[in-house]
Amino acid sequence: MKAEAVPDEGIYQMYQNRSWLWGRNGAGYFAAQRRQFSAWTSDKGKLGYGDGIWFIPGGGKVCFRAKWHGAGGDSNALTCFEHRQAGRVIYQRKLPDGDWYVFRSSHRNLADEFMKLKHGDYVSWKQKRIKARD
Repeated sequence: MKAEAVPDEGIYQMYQNRSWLWGRNGAGYFAAQRRQFSAWTSDKGKLGYGDGIWFIPGGGKVCFRAKWHGAGGDSNALTCFEHRQAGRVIYQRKLPDGDWYVFRSSHRNLADEFMKLKHGDYVSWKQKRIKARD
């Protein structure tokens, strides 16, 4: 793909203080303060949550490292996504070997994954309810 890595500042602007809404499967919040990452998940009706940090290692990447708590027990995981830009279009893939897809179109497209990044914390309220059940 003839596309350049999105600069670190561009990655930061896309994710800082935003929640990535994963439909009915959960959401992750990228807090600017201390780069905290928090999330809640739902897998086949089983609720879980994760707490950790998010960081930008360069090369158009954003990563989050979290300790996940759920019905299957606790686990640590590192998840990274890579972003490349060709003109005004941004492509994304999950590392290490996910398929590239259009993350943000050159024109506003409600179907873009980028549109699921909402400014604000859409995670803490749900996460607190899940933690209260544990």
